[in-house]
Amino acid sequence: MVLRPVDFTWLILGPLIFSAMTLLWARQLKTKNATSVDLAWSVGTGLTTWILVLVSEGVMDRRTWIAMIVTAWSVRLALLLFRRVRSGVEDGRYQDLRRNWKPKNFLFFYWGQGALIWFLPLVHLGSLEGIQSFPSAWDLIFIALWLFGFVGEWMADHQLEVFRRENRGAKEICRVGWWNRCRHPNYFFESLQWISWGMISLFAGLSSDRPVLAAALAILCPTLVVLSIFRVTGIPATEEHMLETRGDAYRDYMKEVPAFFPRFRPRA
Repeated sequence: MVLRPVDFTWLILGPLIFSAMTLLWARQLKTKNATSVDLAWSVGTGLTTWILVLVSEGVMDRRTWIAMIVTAWSVRLALLLFRRVRSGVEDGRYQDLRRNWKPKNFLFFYWGQGALIWFLPLVHLGSLEGIQSFPSAWDLIFIALWLFGFVGEWMADHQLEVFRRENRGAKEICRVGWWNRCRHPNYFFESLQWISWGMISLFAGLSSDRPVLAAALAILCPTLVVLSIFRVTGIPATEEHMLETRGDAYRDYMKEVPAFFPRFRPRA
């Protein structure tokens, strides 16, 4: 089996990513703040995708669009997370983990995030190797879906940031905008973006010479993101922290507002 430039580059990136995550883990031993792992996730995933775009050999127009939309996703999320890291206040999810975990547990957690940074950009393999002309009807449909997810997540994050500034130190529950339609609109819209990337890659990959591999990655990578949101550091950790810090007010919120899928009519 002959390795292609994209395969060889991806293999080289692995040790570099794990080394960087080990250094970040060592840093948080001093700062007692693991929020940097989220910043590394957004920046690392964007950079890894960019490198794979540059060394792949598919249709240039589609590769360019993938680079553009992933850059928009990465930069927006990185700026948001950088402000949180700069504040010096550790994310509540990681505060809870720190009380129960030993330092080596955090090392495995950082390595796990590094594995996702390394693996998940492969969701784009079909987009990067496909030779179908761009844009196809499927490209347009799922770029539109990505844009909806991108704008929706930006709105939800902005609404939460404004609420926190206006209610600094209070124990209120954000019920503004999208947060009155579901409890985790940021995760919902994040999932939409990964699903749209997977679908773009799935259909573009049909014209590549590795369609089965491209399709498998286009399905597997978004599935891993959604599973992480539902089972690991997304909804479960957030809800546990909110119940601990907000108590009955958050229990009432859970009864009144769905967790993930926004309802059509917001609660009055």
